[in-house]
Amino acid sequence: MNALPSSLATARLLLRPPQVEDAGAINDAIRESFPELNRWMDWALEVPELEETRAFCQHAIRQRTEGSACPMLMLDADAGTLLGASGYARIDWNVPSFEIGYWCRTPRCGRGYVSETVETLTRYAFTSLAAHRVEIRMDDRNVRSSAVAERLGFELEGIIRRHVRDHHGHLRDTRIYALLDLAGLRTAVP
Repeated sequence: MNALPSSLATARLLLRPPQVEDAGAINDAIRESFPELNRWMDWALEVPELEETRAFCQHAIRQRTEGSACPMLMLDADAGTLLGASGYARIDWNVPSFEIGYWCRTPRCGRGYVSETVETLTRYAFTSLAAHRVEIRMDDRNVRSSAVAERLGFELEGIIRRHVRDHHGHLRDTRIYALLDLAGLRTAVP
């Protein structure tokens, strides 16, 4: 198992794992963006209490230590403001393969932060973690999320139809995008 990143930086962003001290800022961002998050994210069924967000931070720290996932916060590089979250939601070291997940604070959407983050995480997976596969999964109806994958050159491998119930109890179709090498990655243009 190679070393998961302790932080990654771009011209505009700092990506780093959450710490327990981040719970307040994360909770504020979730509350501010809850209507959008509730639509797409299985974990966003109800607005979390601060203690639940602290528990998420502790869980994220354990996942990173175990190497099973690597949640990351997206921070404005200059101001330190929390813009959203991303990271490797699932890791299979046998391949190795990495699934990237993401969400952006609603008022900050549409500025290229997610594309920049996904590009950075994808590059790191291939160059530093010996990835053979990087994938992104999302609800088939989530057009904005699909646009991120397509903009960066991820290929649509398929749509799994009615395979799971979402957090609202509705049957969901899931899009699966993947890159199998760094050559297919396009640069995010902020």
